[in-house]
Amino acid sequence: MYFFLALVLIAAPKTTPQATPQTVPQATQQPALVIQVVGQVTHVDGVVRRQVHRFDKIPAGHTIETGPGARVALRLASGSLLSLGENTKLVLTEMNEKSETGTHVERFKLLIGETWARVMHLIGNQSKFEVEAEGHVAGVRGTEFWASVDGHHHASFAVASGHISLSTEGHQLSNIPAGMRASAAPGDAPKHLTRVSSGALNAMRIHTQTAGTMSRDATSAQADHEQQRESQRKNLLTRPDRIVDAVTNDAASIQPPPPRVPAVLNIHLDLKRE
Repeated sequence: MYFFLALVLIAAPKTTPQATPQTVPQATQQPALVIQVVGQVTHVDGVVRRQVHRFDKIPAGHTIETGPGARVALRLASGSLLSLGENTKLVLTEMNEKSETGTHVERFKLLIGETWARVMHLIGNQSKFEVEAEGHVAGVRGTEFWASVDGHHHASFAVASGHISLSTEGHQLSNIPAGMRASAAPGDAPKHLTRVSSGALNAMRIHTQTAGTMSRDATSAQADHEQQRESQRKNLLTRPDRIVDAVTNDAASIQPPPPRVPAVLNIHLDLKRE
């Protein structure tokens, strides 16, 4: 009996523990949220055209079109902002998010018109933000820039802050810095950069943004200015040669008092002997 049980145990197949399969983070499509609308704005999915309203969520694959004098502002899942000027067509090509890793892949195709992008700093090497215009792809990771396609299909890019990496069919013109503009004909790589003034960049921003987004930008800029001013004020308070005016809240230098000169006292004694 014992011999039979031993044979059964020896003949029984050995089972090895199987490793649990690791789950690969799945990307989910995140729609763009409409935060401001001015004028006639529509989005098209195939042949169905719908009016765009504030707080609409527009999924990837749709094309947004603005009419004359119209503008629209979109907030993406990454926190980035995208503003479209009048007479503009933009395809929302891809808007993916992996919540496990915090990565975002957002791609757009500008068919005609102009757009202003304010891109948040992206997390992870796999995160991407790209705008394609006539075969030219601008890739960024945290910047503010303008893109345009005119009626002759010429593409232009201008950088307000940070930098962009511009590629055209394998030709790459990387690290276009702030204050520079690149233009190219269809199918041609940008051959040179031109400097663009802050006034011209501001005009591009105004031409694409709605009043609501412009007021938020102004509020944000004012907040940054106040924060910088408060930081300077705190730094000045730590220095013995600086004071802060209680009325204007501005820091000013203390003018050192003039050196004290000992006063000369002339005493005249008139002593009379009696």
